[in-house]
Amino acid sequence: MESESEAISKGVSGKGVIFIATAVLVVLLIAPFERPVHGELWSRLSDAFHLPLFVVFTVVVYSFLPRRSAWTTVAVSLAACIILEGLQPLTGRTSSLVDLLNGMIGIALGIGGIFAWRSERRILTGSAHFLVSGLFFLLMLNPAWHEWQALRFRAENFPMLGDFEQDGDLRSWRATAGREELVRLALSTEHGTRGTGSLRVQTRRGSWAGITFANEGLNWTGKERLVFHLFNPGGEFTLRIRIDDRDSDDRFTSRFNRHLAVQPGANEFVIPVEEITGGPRGRTLKLAEIRQVMLFTGENESGRVIYLDHMHLE
Repeated sequence: MESESEAISKGVSGKGVIFIATAVLVVLLIAPFERPVHGELWSRLSDAFHLPLFVVFTVVVYSFLPRRSAWTTVAVSLAACIILEGLQPLTGRTSSLVDLLNGMIGIALGIGGIFAWRSERRILTGSAHFLVSGLFFLLMLNPAWHEWQALRFRAENFPMLGDFEQDGDLRSWRATAGREELVRLALSTEHGTRGTGSLRVQTRRGSWAGITFANEGLNWTGKERLVFHLFNPGGEFTLRIRIDDRDSDDRFTSRFNRHLAVQPGANEFVIPVEEITGGPRGRTLKLAEIRQVMLFTGENESGRVIYLDHMHLE
């Protein structure tokens, strides 16, 4: 007599398996979730895992199609990749060309693996496919590896946010997202206030050009002031500083904001942490959950060159 498990197994059709695989993709790729601590690291890992995810999805689609067809498999997998990536903004997530590209590479590797392991010389072709897939995956993991190194560097140097004496500082500071084309960063031996190094920031004409320090995982509780030095080789201008915690968003009132009058030559800025905590309207900025510190110019601002050094908490 046929067992209950065998009956259930036989009742699951090929279309049902594909539906389940698609449902899993939907949950993993577009379901909303709370941004975790070290969100940038998890974002880079998510980018990389699009590759094996679509390798598996492509193999499942091919294996359970009523009529196995490579072209149909590619069409179904590619449609899922494009549609799911396009739907992400509707659930509060961010669509990405990197994710799309990684998914497409996964589809190609999935199709390649099907034919490699069905070949008469499957040991040779399958092994070659496994090696190529592994190399691609390691390449996709490279940004996550650099982000993990940046996390270690920040944790080891806290409460120093940037003294710019080591290359590791460039992993923690980057051009503000969406403004990369307006900003160039480089370590410099000019105008350092502690040691010999500083961060040279050059901006082009544009709006809100600036730099961001990724602070996630660093606890400011118990600190009294944020201190940093700027050297301005040009004329006086106004620089903005913005500090976000995990509850901040694009609303001006959800974070700490302040305008800084940058004079020609050397400048030192001291901002009491008590003032920072009172930045958002109607709540207190959470010092244990500070997410980022941003320095940026204004709207339609002329290009600037500044040297940042010795940003730290006391």
